[in-house]
Amino acid sequence: IRIVIPNSVTTIGEKAFAMCKNLSIFCEASGLQEGWDDEWNYGNNPVYWAGEWEYIDGVPKPKE
Repeated sequence: IRIVIPNSVTTIGEKAFAMCKNLSIFCEASGLQEGWDDEWNYGNNPVYWAGEWEYIDGVPKPKE
């Protein structure tokens, strides 16, 4: 499962993705944003920041 978090997201709460298994998170931001709780990715899902991923055939994928 993949999600893309756009730059327009200004807040993400604590443990927002804690119960999500097999989730890859692709962020348009280049790093942790002000307003995002330090524990937003409590489930330790893989996160790819801007520049680390790209769309391939409309699907976000890590750059090789």
